[in-house]
Amino acid sequence: WFRRMRLRAAVASGACGLFPGFYELFSKLGGFECTWPFIAKHLREGKDVALFPGGAAESSYAAPGRYVCVVYHKGFVRMALQERVDILPMWTFGDESLVPQMWNPPGFVVALQRCLKEITGLLVPPTFGGLPRFPPLTLVSGVPVSLEDLWAAEPGAPVSDAAVDEAHRRYVEAQRKLFDRNKALVPGGHAKAVIEFR
Repeated sequence: WFRRMRLRAAVASGACGLFPGFYELFSKLGGFECTWPFIAKHLREGKDVALFPGGAAESSYAAPGRYVCVVYHKGFVRMALQERVDILPMWTFGDESLVPQMWNPPGFVVALQRCLKEITGLLVPPTFGGLPRFPPLTLVSGVPVSLEDLWAAEPGAPVSDAAVDEAHRRYVEAQRKLFDRNKALVPGGHAKAVIEFR
């Protein structure tokens, strides 16, 4: 399945449009707007799209030894079913330690972050819980989560909430297995790690 992968486009956050020149730069590099119509268009052209469902919310949990996967949003699963594609789980070990955040920031900081995230799409201001680190980063990939039995009848057709819930369950299970299978094999001391799903 890797030989058939045609990842020609990356998804650029809507926040790129806030800074002069950033949107043009990301567009030239193959990025595009992170909205349903743009993503669906690329999937229908046979391109693979990399999505980070946890996004900025996941980065707020970044701390050495803390492994959080934010997957309460199910839109990416619904899109996969409606566009008739499988989901490939991946995990990067080490990125939780790059810019450590506070474990329990003050309430007013959390409120400010939520407000600014709604406006900019970015998690600002960061709540630094220490100096930036440079741990080894290791990206591991699983096998595609087979969703063919849950796909829509034709591309773009609606799918049931029950199908979305089942596909989401399969994805979370595959992500957990991928994490557990690889945590002791990668550098950085992750052998006793436990992944949290939020």
